[in-house]
Amino acid sequence: MERVVIIGGGVAGCAAAVVAAKAGVEVVVLERMNRLSGLSPWCGQLRGWGAIQEAKLLGGGDVFKLWESLERHRKTDFGLPDGNITWDVRPIEELTRKLVDSAGVKVMLRARAVEVETRGNRVESILLENGTRVKGDVFLDTTGATGSIAACTKYGQGCALCMVQCFIYGERVSISEKAGVPDASGRPGYLGRKLVLSHTLAPDLRHAIEENPDGYFLAPMPEELQKMDYTHMWPHPDRPVMAKWRGGATYEVVDVGFAKTNLQLPLEYLRRVPGWENAWFYMPLSADGHVVSLRSIAPHDNTMKVEGVDNLFVGGLRAGHYSSAVPSIFSAELAAHNAARKALGREGIQLPLNTIQGCFLAEVNEGAPPREYGGEPSYPKFVEHGLDVPRITDYRRIRESIAEAGLLGVYERKLT
Repeated sequence: MERVVIIGGGVAGCAAAVVAAKAGVEVVVLERMNRLSGLSPWCGQLRGWGAIQEAKLLGGGDVFKLWESLERHRKTDFGLPDGNITWDVRPIEELTRKLVDSAGVKVMLRARAVEVETRGNRVESILLENGTRVKGDVFLDTTGATGSIAACTKYGQGCALCMVQCFIYGERVSISEKAGVPDASGRPGYLGRKLVLSHTLAPDLRHAIEENPDGYFLAPMPEELQKMDYTHMWPHPDRPVMAKWRGGATYEVVDVGFAKTNLQLPLEYLRRVPGWENAWFYMPLSADGHVVSLRSIAPHDNTMKVEGVDNLFVGGLRAGHYSSAVPSIFSAELAAHNAARKALGREGIQLPLNTIQGCFLAEVNEGAPPREYGGEPSYPKFVEHGLDVPRITDYRRIRESIAEAGLLGVYERKLT
């Protein structure tokens, strides 16, 4: 049986594995850590814009359905048919593993890829740190764009001891670069989210989030912190981290099984915010520092095939400067389906520009800045192709676009 090897068992890699397995190929996932699901515990929120509906119509979206099954609350103030849900992140790793196992995917944990063996313009096998060679017909890089320790030291404040856990499992390796294709250069981004256990909150704040039917509320930010520059608090104040409060007079607290906030403050400052006096970072989700991300992008075409390599595809954060899990997942699903098609000797598909995903991926692949669709048109192509605000929230029209392209259920069709 033809084999697709997926390097990276994060949320994008797991979504890709399920889609590739549906096509009828053997799927192997290599994950350097001892668990799947990657950074998904950092999520906990899912805005119901039309790209998720498209994923389901295409025959994918299994990870989205899993997250929706863990719903705790639903916001309805975004003008979207499904609103914006918050979901319980605590059981996500176990349930993601069950989803992947049920698809018949072989998972290799603590399987850190360190080298790529090629012949001509094709990848032959992946060499693991323990000396094992994993051969395949087609390969898919979903290793993400977070870290490494060297990058966090060069661009940030050093290792933040985040959930990527480079110290324990080794650093992520760029598969495309190892195959001879330099990563696209770009300005490094930063993730410095602070996630805090609900039971560490002061009683008034804990009760406020538990009793609010929407599962979130806006709390006031003290005026002194709105104006303060805390660059001097970091070990390396000369480095370009976000060293000021970038928000307004309020900030959001969300119930995702514990209290989540995106306050990017050192612990000493966080504890000055009312309700957070006894806060502590929920390890290993976050620590007192910033995680460098969005800096390792593999150049590729709109079928998600890496340029210059015949049998290597890319998805997730390795495929674009996305700032949330939604495009990471749907880009990986397209990459996985096309990887399976490649393994079976079939031409890859491109999603048409009158679909949300197709337009989004085409624009990002051309070097558009990392903005996602919110309340206003983010990309010129969205407007050019009629993807205005009503269009991306109109499920009937979304279905019509997928049906007109002959792509309804395409990811669920067995190709063998």
